[in-house]
Amino acid sequence: MFLISFCFSQKGYVDGYIVKGSDTIKGKIKDNSFFINKTKKIFFLSADGKKQKLSSRQIKGYGKLGLLHYHSIYIGLFGGTPRFATVLENGNLILYSYTSTYHSTGGGYGGSGYGGYSTMGSTSQSTSYYIQQKNNNKTERIPFIGFKSFIAKYVDDDVELKKDVEDKSLRYNDILLIVKKYNSDKLKK
Repeated sequence: MFLISFCFSQKGYVDGYIVKGSDTIKGKIKDNSFFINKTKKIFFLSADGKKQKLSSRQIKGYGKLGLLHYHSIYIGLFGGTPRFATVLENGNLILYSYTSTYHSTGGGYGGSGYGGYSTMGSTSQSTSYYIQQKNNNKTERIPFIGFKSFIAKYVDDDVELKKDVEDKSLRYNDILLIVKKYNSDKLKK
């Protein structure tokens, strides 16, 4: 009894699930480790107390607290590598966000005399959006330049929404609204 309560009270783990093959397995998830990039690996604690470190190559996705869902999608040039992306909207169109973190370790000193300055390393983040049609494994990055023609092909069968995109009433920053509207209109038909 003590062992079971100890396993499930480990710090940082929350209720969740993983998707492995066609199986959904409930357990506990930890994805915010300092040393592990959560877009590549997570920790999973099964109901029997077995702890695993799982990569985006090993599982199709995971969820936390029934509220946040992540799918393993290919990100990068030429097919890229699988990464866990956040599911923002799920329906006929699936919208993902993926945030890359870049670390600069550079540092230095500039200037002369008493007017010098020092620079240290820095961290920056960049968020990209990806879209996928339901029942299609192809995921595409949504471009900022060329957005209108790109997204028009996904909403082609929704005349009103396509017109709003082409008229620039809805733009790149409205991507979540566009996908939600498209999915909502599809449910009404």
